[in-house]
Amino acid sequence: LTSTFTHTHNDRLSKILEFFKDHVILTESFFLTEMDSRIQIANSLEDITDLSWSDQLYFYAAPIATRHPEAMEATRHFARGCPKNLVEIPRELLSRTKKGPPRNDRDIQRLESLHKILECYVWLSQKIGEEVFVDVELARGTMESISVLIMQGLTLLTKSTKSRMKAGEKRRQRQQQKQVSQNGGGKAKEKKYTIKQQDGKKKKRK
Repeated sequence: LTSTFTHTHNDRLSKILEFFKDHVILTESFFLTEMDSRIQIANSLEDITDLSWSDQLYFYAAPIATRHPEAMEATRHFARGCPKNLVEIPRELLSRTKKGPPRNDRDIQRLESLHKILECYVWLSQKIGEEVFVDVELARGTMESISVLIMQGLTLLTKSTKSRMKAGEKRRQRQQQKQVSQNGGGKAKEKKYTIKQQDGKKKKRK
């Protein structure tokens, strides 16, 4: 229906989606989800003019992390390969899995971002065809490796956090002991000073 409407009115997919969003009548049982992100995807693919309508609709429905520029750029890379019937995964993306377990939150986020990109690749391969998305087995294997790396990283980060908490607790205990010791010494001096004052008063009375 969308394809027919577009060819008839000579409009872009993003314009049709915007028109639909502005004019659709919603009810409690009929509502729109993630429409803005779908329009964003359609806009990002408009300059890829040789992408077929059926493929555009698959990309429109794909699980793309639109808030992440890296995921959007990977989506454009996939779309450019579709007309050539060859969509490969950029090898530079896969290189981050060779660095071992993540050492901080930023490393974990980078692996999670890659996992989402590969998840989208596998989804598209199931809709458009594995004969086009030729790295689908590589994508699945890499996704499994990423899951293992993230679990290892979380384990290491948890241990590191616990170690820092223990070290911090020990420092606080030492500081408290030092303060107690200093306060105790001050009271002892104050007591001696009071005794001397009392002895001085007794001598004056004599």
